[in-house]
Amino acid sequence: IELPAAMHELKNQVRQDYQANQARRDAELAGSFNELAAALGQAVTEVMVVLREEAEQFSSEEE
Repeated sequence: IELPAAMHELKNQVRQDYQANQARRDAELAGSFNELAAALGQAVTEVMVVLREEAEQFSSEEE
């Protein structure tokens, strides 16, 4: 009976499938994190532009 060999092969296949799925999930998570970081960077840039404009307007009103 080749049952132990078949079980060993099945265990290896399950391990490979699990590792491939884990790698895919890690890549998806990294992609989501990069999108979030880019959106946050854009939001900070937009806030800085508004603050700069407000500061310039306030400065010109002081003169």
